[in-house]
Amino acid sequence: MTTSPATPLQPSLALLESSLAALSPFPLQQATADCLNVRPGPELRESRTEIELCPVRGALGDRWLHKTWMYLPDGSPDPRVQLAVCNIRILELIQQLTGVSHHPGDTLMTSLDLSMENLPT
Repeated sequence: MTTSPATPLQPSLALLESSLAALSPFPLQQATADCLNVRPGPELRESRTEIELCPVRGALGDRWLHKTWMYLPDGSPDPRVQLAVCNIRILELIQQLTGVSHHPGDTLMTSLDLSMENLPT
C-alpha cells in the first residue's frame, strides 16, 4: 500500500485574518530578539546568539553584501533588503495553521509590532 506525502494546509484568507486578529497585541517599544540568523551562502542558514550589524556591510557573516536579490542601479546591494525582520508570532501562527515548520531564514525574528504605524520608514 502506498501513501501520498502529507501536503500542507492552505488556510483561507478569512482564516488567516481572523487568526491574526485573535492574537494579543504586539509590543510597541520593547521586545526580545527571539531568533537571529545569518545566511552565509545560498541555501545556508546559521543561527546565532548575537549578530553584529554594520550600516555598510549589513549583518556580519551574511551574504547580503556579496549576493542579494535586489541591487541599486550602480550594482551595489540595495540597503532596503539588508536586514530581513519577521514577527515571530505571525510566523508561528502560519506554521500552526499550515502544518509547515519551514524557517524563512530572516535575520531577526521578534514579537515587536513591525507595522508601518509603529515603525515608519
